[in-house]
Amino acid sequence: MDSQYIKDNYYFETLNESHNLNNFYCEDEELNEFLKEDALKQQKQKLNLTKLIICDDEIIGFVSLLRWNKNKRY
Repeated sequence: MDSQYIKDNYYFETLNESHNLNNFYCEDEELNEFLKEDALKQQKQKLNLTKLIICDDEIIGFVSLLRWNKNKRY
């Protein structure tokens, strides 16, 4: 996929149990581990919100927004 094709065809989707994350890989092993093992658990605890970036039914990236309150211990 070239970058223009991706720009024209990607969309965001909220991470949920139905997503198959097995084929997702990036060069940062900690990010792979976070997405596959922690993101959904933390989202269910309302600690983050993770959006998958999808193009042609393939997960090509993600963004996770962390909820943080400096006065609360998690």
